[in-house]
Amino acid sequence: MLPRLQYVRSCVERFKSLSDTLRIRADMNHCLELSVRNDSCHVATLFGDLEHPTIQGAPPPAADATQRVDVRVDIRHFLKALTTSSLNPNNVVMCVVPRKAVVLHVLLHDNSFLTYYISTR
Repeated sequence: MLPRLQYVRSCVERFKSLSDTLRIRADMNHCLELSVRNDSCHVATLFGDLEHPTIQGAPPPAADATQRVDVRVDIRHFLKALTTSSLNPNNVVMCVVPRKAVVLHVLLHDNSFLTYYISTR
């Protein structure tokens, strides 16, 4: 699960002035890192203690705590998906498909949801 979207959006909006590409790194140790890099700096924000969602009735997947996934996406496309913060969603689940995409599944209050697919750069 992502942290509150307002926090993520605030960070990514500041990153937008530094780079067009956002690097997303996540691991099974409940951490998420958002970062940008340009010729003069490297800036990163780390979110910890995040929850891994599970499917009801299914055992959690066995995973190596040191396993990391890394993906780079267009920062403007990621920001568009974060505009759902104005809907005040219950939860946002992020799935990172290495070297392919980021999928954001936004769960709203009325049991409806939005799904965003953001392909890599």
